[in-house]
Amino acid sequence: MPTFDICILCGWQDDGQNDEDADRVYGGPNGSYSLTEARANFSKYLVKYSSDNETKNFSIDLSEEIAIKKHLINLFDENKLLNDKNKKEKIWLEISRTKDKLHAITARKLNR
Repeated sequence: MPTFDICILCGWQDDGQNDEDADRVYGGPNGSYSLTEARANFSKYLVKYSSDNETKNFSIDLSEEIAIKKHLINLFDENKLLNDKNKKEKIWLEISRTKDKLHAITARKLNR
């Protein structure tokens, strides 16, 4: 049975779409967003949604969520540059803790 991962940062659910068909809207779990539009929205808002269309995703814990996402992006970037195994392990532990914080915000949103 295939699994469809959901990005912790932007909320995009992997539906098999790639760069070749990034402008197409598949519908389904990603709604009316193409991969191209979701990427553009992520660059602006740090989520796949446009603030014009999905205001429910912008009102709760936004400043905390943005700070956590930026920290997580920095950790991933830092990890790419490291060669030291011990430092990489420490970064991965921090990534895991940071992802847990982001999951907690998502849970709070769902419970409201």
